[in-house]
Amino acid sequence: MERLLCGILLYAKPHHLEIRELDLCDLAITAIEVASRMRSSIDCEIRLQSSPVPSIRGDRDKLHQALLNLLCNACEASGKTDVVNVSVCTYQQPNWVKLSIHNWGKPIEKEHLSRLTEPFYTTKGTGTGLGLSIADRIIADHRGRILFDSSAERGTTVRVELPMADLPADDGPTTMLISEGRT
Repeated sequence: MERLLCGILLYAKPHHLEIRELDLCDLAITAIEVASRMRSSIDCEIRLQSSPVPSIRGDRDKLHQALLNLLCNACEASGKTDVVNVSVCTYQQPNWVKLSIHNWGKPIEKEHLSRLTEPFYTTKGTGTGLGLSIADRIIADHRGRILFDSSAERGTTVRVELPMADLPADDGPTTMLISEGRT
């Protein structure tokens, strides 16, 4: 009950974002290191493939939380011998950076794909159904998006797309309040 209440409060309260220029590759490395030590992904091997990408603007802690949730979900869906692949690259669309998380676990059925980020919606036997909702809100607060693709032939891929930073070199951190969900 306490975990559910904490999740509801986290989802419902306005977000205060400490916006600064960030390296998405560094964020991915940190999230992978933490996920590798968590019980839900202890038997899961996570591999990162990255190319140099432009910076993004965001709140390090909030984006870390979203990436960690996505990584843990991928590890939970994978078998013990499966590998979760993470890639960071520029996106085909100009001014975007993409982080993809791929696993070969049981595919997500089509009727569930469009509902995965709805609050309290879950396909798991345990959990609150808030993890992906919170991750989606964090990414949306950063003017980004999360996309899901899943099939038996291709596996499951979660793609996070974020806009590149447009910061002058001397611009420092800023604070931004996100209320009423998305901006």
